[in-house]
Amino acid sequence: MGIEATTNSESTKAALESLDSQLKRAYTIIRDQIIKNLRSIELRSAAATESIVSEIEKSTAQNDRNQAHAIQLVKKIADATGTCTNASFSWNELKLIDLDDVGEEIQEETMSPRKRSRASPLKSFHYFFLN
Repeated sequence: MGIEATTNSESTKAALESLDSQLKRAYTIIRDQIIKNLRSIELRSAAATESIVSEIEKSTAQNDRNQAHAIQLVKKIADATGTCTNASFSWNELKLIDLDDVGEEIQEETMSPRKRSRASPLKSFHYFFLN
């Protein structure tokens, strides 16, 4: 019985080592795929953001206050943020956003440069399309 127990033990050990190796490979594959997907999402998000900012800046430069164009921009923003574009939307509610508030100036001073660069196009959007 001693030889048989040793053989079973060695067989079990070999099976566990093989399983461990397979799990490590699967972990690496899954991790790499997650990283790849996150990078892809980040690139698409950056491209969408750049496109939206570019359109806002172009409209600002042209003093374009076309409401249809503004609605298209809002839809692009909704798509970029993963928000439903079919939700009912009230321009009056959006107009209630007061971007010239003193509190915002204080907030803006404490914002990171990245957040500040994102806030500027939003102010332009608000001013030219909603005023």
